[in-house]
Amino acid sequence: MATIFPDLVAGVVTIDTTPPGADGLTAQQAESVLLHPWSRTDGIHGLVRRQLQLNTRASFSNQEYKTTVRVSAVNVPVYVICAMDPFRPPESLELPDSCSELLLNFKRPKAAEVAWKALLGERLLGVHTIPGNHWTMFLPVNIKTTTEALRQGLDAIEGWLNNVG
Repeated sequence: MATIFPDLVAGVVTIDTTPPGADGLTAQQAESVLLHPWSRTDGIHGLVRRQLQLNTRASFSNQEYKTTVRVSAVNVPVYVICAMDPFRPPESLELPDSCSELLLNFKRPKAAEVAWKALLGERLLGVHTIPGNHWTMFLPVNIKTTTEALRQGLDAIEGWLNNVG
């Protein structure tokens, strides 16, 4: 959204987001990785699962997203929060070794920092590593750290905006 509508976005805090350009998964593989923890289909669980499924399919079917957004430079300040532990897809997903390795590589905090820096340059305001993996960083044991990292990211964006404005 920040690439498409830069005038509407003051800054972005990503929360364990794979850097743009980390391709290699098919739509079906990405959907399997994304949805595997959402086994419940009742109530709000079912709604969230369906929304994630539709968003994944839309992202992979939209050629403009794949070719324009992923290669465009984001022109707003970005603060990146990375989970300390890489997400390891369950063996039952049967992803090719190259896809599993790709997921592990881009979820390593240092690799993510290098990829985000290459994309954003001086717009990268900071990278904050927090305990857990993509799914466990919001558990009660990690939520205070996650919340503090989010607060620091928002403060960094506000400081950057005050300095340029």
